[in-house]
Amino acid sequence: MAFDIHRKDNNQYLFSLNENTFQLLKPVFEQFYQKTGLQFDYYKDLQLSVGHQKLLIDLILASKITKTEVISFQKILKQTSENQAEIKFYCD
Repeated sequence: MAFDIHRKDNNQYLFSLNENTFQLLKPVFEQFYQKTGLQFDYYKDLQLSVGHQKLLIDLILASKITKTEVISFQKILKQTSENQAEIKFYCD
């Protein structure tokens, strides 16, 4: 199972989180849920505003996860938030 990440405005594919990367980020996603009420779930799509992306970036940085996939995901979030683009996670 994976999450495919697309820009909301033009549906451009950006990145995919595989199950291993999702599991690495699970503690971050739990913190995100506690702060926002938005849950990363294998069975439902999720949309993130620019503000939510910035929060997620901060939580990833605080987690100090150094796996390449997580760093790539963080860079995508930074790029889309800097471009003021909302993103959507599609369950695969």
